[in-house]
Amino acid sequence: MATLWATVTAMTAAQQWAAAEAACRQQVAQNPKDGAAWQLWGVVLLQQQKWAAAIAPLRQAVRLVPGADGWVQLGAALCGTGAFADGLAAFEVALTLRPEDDDALCNAALALARLGRPQEALARYRQLVRQRPNHGQGHLQLANLYRQMQRYRAAGRAYRRAIAHQPRCGAAWFGLGVCWRVQGRWEQARRAFGQAVRLEGRSAMARLALAEMEVRGDRWRRALHHYGRALVLQPQSAPARLGLAGIYLRWERLTAAARCFRAVLAQNPDCPVALEGLIRVRAQTCDWTDWEPLLARLWQHVGQAVLSPFHALFFDLTPATQRAIAETLAQQIEAETQVWRLTFDHAPRSPKARLRLGYVSGDFRGHAVAHLMVRLFEWHDRDGFEVYAYSLGPDDRSSYRAKLARDADGFVDVRGWSPPAIARRIFADGIDIAIDLSGYTDYGCPHALALRPAPIQVGYLGYPGTTGGTWLDYLIVDRAIAPDPDHFSETLAHLPHCYQIHDGSRPLQGDRPVLRQQWHLPPAAMVYCCFHHARKWSPCVFEVWLRILQRVPHGCLWLLAPHPLAQQNLCHRAIAAGLDPARIVFAPAIPKAQHLHRLTAADLALDTPFYNGHTSGSDVLRAGVPLLTVAGKPLPVGSGQFAPSGRPARTGGPYPRAIRGTGGAVGRRSPPPAVLPPPSAATGPPVCPPIPRP
Repeated sequence: MATLWATVTAMTAAQQWAAAEAACRQQVAQNPKDGAAWQLWGVVLLQQQKWAAAIAPLRQAVRLVPGADGWVQLGAALCGTGAFADGLAAFEVALTLRPEDDDALCNAALALARLGRPQEALARYRQLVRQRPNHGQGHLQLANLYRQMQRYRAAGRAYRRAIAHQPRCGAAWFGLGVCWRVQGRWEQARRAFGQAVRLEGRSAMARLALAEMEVRGDRWRRALHHYGRALVLQPQSAPARLGLAGIYLRWERLTAAARCFRAVLAQNPDCPVALEGLIRVRAQTCDWTDWEPLLARLWQHVGQAVLSPFHALFFDLTPATQRAIAETLAQQIEAETQVWRLTFDHAPRSPKARLRLGYVSGDFRGHAVAHLMVRLFEWHDRDGFEVYAYSLGPDDRSSYRAKLARDADGFVDVRGWSPPAIARRIFADGIDIAIDLSGYTDYGCPHALALRPAPIQVGYLGYPGTTGGTWLDYLIVDRAIAPDPDHFSETLAHLPHCYQIHDGSRPLQGDRPVLRQQWHLPPAAMVYCCFHHARKWSPCVFEVWLRILQRVPHGCLWLLAPHPLAQQNLCHRAIAAGLDPARIVFAPAIPKAQHLHRLTAADLALDTPFYNGHTSGSDVLRAGVPLLTVAGKPLPVGSGQFAPSGRPARTGGPYPRAIRGTGGAVGRRSPPPAVLPPPSAATGPPVCPPIPRP
């Protein structure tokens, strides 16, 4: 037998599996009662994961040589085929023969866990690590079981003990990273996943996890590398393709993003994340081919899958549907934050002279939200308030960020911080009212506010919809844009007149003939403009605009230049409508002051019906350009900007006719129907209605 064992061991070391099996078969054929040979044959099959084939030789082995090792091996073969109850019975026999057998204990615990008996499995693992404190695999499996039971702190301790005994165990580092990630300790998770990748470079799962953490830290190129490596290791990986697509989308590499989304949909035609991503690419490129069927495929997931509430605002959905989409995401956020077990005591505080406000935003930079609120901190009454700001977004070193930071009493850059860390800082700073300016927009962090770090929490300005959650007590709006509280999970706090702040600038004046020549606009024709992002446009709206151009000779449509693919698609639509594509003029992005000045060359600004203009609407009014908008959707901000004038907004019904009726008005523009009045000494900045003091 010693000779056979040596021979077979050498063959298996050289991966000569067929020869090793043949040697064992020859031995048992010559000596059918050689239990050791039967066992050796079974072990060779186990090493190849031929579970079913290994069962018969191992059953024969334990009949001839009923030792603990044979029963453990038989149990492993049975479990390999999914027969966990029979495998557990074999391990129990082994433990009867050798009560402290490490392999029997470990495997019995594994079988119990797979049979849905976690408490019994825990008992076996604990017995194992008590009798063998240095059993790294036992600590690892104990940690895995704790993680399955969502006992992440206990799992983390067990993973650290496994690593102490097996420092090069990539699985333990990966599991530890999962625990850190779930607990919101992102930097520790990133380091653990990085170690797992170094130890197990061919693990696509570890690469994906590390890429996710790099994304959360805005390290996009590193994330791109790891998603790419994961895709090489696992070519059909949908998470890898979706991760790559998300980065390409951020970088506006829209063709590459679309290719990734389509590849996922080829495998899973109803994947909501891929559908949503492809629709976003199509919207940004104005490729509206098969638009309605594509949208219908996405909306069938409402209430069943997590969709982007922000993305949904760009479409013609009912308020109830938009709220349902928001509530689905909010429920997921609230479930995720419960795992952190982080609560804050908001017991009544002693009265103080000034309330401390904490503004939370990813847009304290050269962004549309900052353009509107650049003087907000300056205007706060410092006798009654202290102003703190928590910046979630990048530092672009713009004048907007510099002024907001200068005007705040405390300005904290929390970019890349985990939600628990952000919440702890807000609470430690003693914020009385937290004001969320981001909601579900880019760089927003609803998880931090879902932890309730302030006694009163309010949404304002940056996100034009409901969160669907319970973490915001109020939403600051006005009656023109949000008359119906049924559409919101928050209590509506109505400001008088218009809720939207602006910087107080007076209407601008420009030399229209010079500006029209500079920006390639017709000198004596009607110029309609829309400087919204292309995602706000839609095929039905663009069709209306083309019909107007057909009926207003020589008029032109002046648009903020979208992606080059979008420009091509829009020009093709104009040609198909019998129009000269030169009548669509694309304006490049330029610095804000120059942009406001050039706007004065337009005759009429056109709003979009589903997602109105916010800052862009304010801009055209400041430029003295009349704004034709549409009311009736949730938070129709465009129409709300008319509230200070006392004039109603034009609504959806006469929208095309109203545009058409301006065709002969070039050069005879009357005073704008609404210009946002700047704060004055008499009125002061906008004032919120009373909110209970914390």
